[in-house]
Amino acid sequence: MEIITGYKVKSEKLSEIETIMMIAKDKVANEAKRNYKLLLSREITNLVDNIALNVIQRPSNDMSILDLAINMLNERIAFASTTHTANEYDFSVFMYIMKDETDSNITYIKLSSCSPDFKKCLNRIDGLAPYSLTDKDVCLDNDRSEKWTQLHKMYEKYTPITVQLFTANEINWEIKPDTLAFFSPKDRAFVKARHNLTQKLLNQYGNNGQIPNFRFMEYLDEATSRLANEQYEDEFAHYQADLLKILPVIDEKLITSIPGAAN
Repeated sequence: MEIITGYKVKSEKLSEIETIMMIAKDKVANEAKRNYKLLLSREITNLVDNIALNVIQRPSNDMSILDLAINMLNERIAFASTTHTANEYDFSVFMYIMKDETDSNITYIKLSSCSPDFKKCLNRIDGLAPYSLTDKDVCLDNDRSEKWTQLHKMYEKYTPITVQLFTANEINWEIKPDTLAFFSPKDRAFVKARHNLTQKLLNQYGNNGQIPNFRFMEYLDEATSRLANEQYEDEFAHYQADLLKILPVIDEKLITSIPGAAN
């Protein structure tokens, strides 16, 4: 397991470090937009399906589904970024630049990000060599473990230079509806049917009442295991067929239309 996402730059020149940081910032911004569009598609899908199934009422007739989903997603991102919630809604990405006392020709960089996607997009930058710390390194107490321990001890006295690669405040893209991708009604019906049947089984375990938190995961494992039994195939197919009659195709017209707008 990775404990620290780190990198090593074989240079102490500020100009070279700045060049790497600018490239990293561009890559992270592109990845942030890609992630945002994926999360937006998910938010739109949840809105469309839950409204179609009468699970929720449409929040407003004066806004499109697209705008409603954008507002909801931005609220999630703002909360995650403010509370530093370790999930895909935290778009904050920082790098800490750390100099090595024993070798002035090498600069170490520590990445702070909750998303593995941001880490992956930085793996192919010229001059930025991966130098992460894993639990295996710590157990072996190898050179890499010693180096990160040394760096952390050194920077207990003062804060390293911090470079902000991306924050939620930079989210201001104009998302074109035709650039968003959605699953088909068939795919969504399959997932919804599985969720509905799982929920039914959970209700049985909880005697149609509230499941205590300390037993929820146990019951969820049991319910998931039972879904694989042949006895539930017909019921699953029935759920799926009913959902297919209701779930709409998600297209540009559906997500951009405003019911309250004048014809």
